[in-house]
Amino acid sequence: MAVLNIEQIRSVEWGKKYLWDVKFQGAPTPFTDWFPAVDVDEGVASLNSYSFNSQMSTHKVPMGSSLKEVKLTFYDDESQTLINWIRDWINIEILNNGEFVSTLDKCVKLLQVTKLTSQRTILQTASYHVYPEIDLAFNGSSHSDAQLYTVPFIVAGVILGT
Repeated sequence: MAVLNIEQIRSVEWGKKYLWDVKFQGAPTPFTDWFPAVDVDEGVASLNSYSFNSQMSTHKVPMGSSLKEVKLTFYDDESQTLINWIRDWINIEILNNGEFVSTLDKCVKLLQVTKLTSQRTILQTASYHVYPEIDLAFNGSSHSDAQLYTVPFIVAGVILGT
């Protein structure tokens, strides 16, 4: 095993947590070209295993994957533009005012998660067809904090090649 020296460690351009951006296609004004997310949790890979016994040993082999999800924490404006947009997405576009559930292609919206280099150039972009899975609630407080929401989005499809 090679011994690392301090110059080798310093020569690496380490990743930074803030070098990303998200964008929703069809987001309402003023968020059509940007989305005020402060945290993103993107499930990029998942692998489940199958366990079986053989004689006196237990073994595992790859079996499949779990559901992918992207969780966003974001600010909302004074008019509650984003939370009202997600409310309407759920109640009108997906649940059709309680009359029926839309087909999956009508339920999803395009979400792009872009990773950036320290020079702010695009490293890679992942594009997902997502829908929100949440019991959406307004949370008021007597504190003067900015309004933050955390919403998990189920990945119903991935667009390759972006």
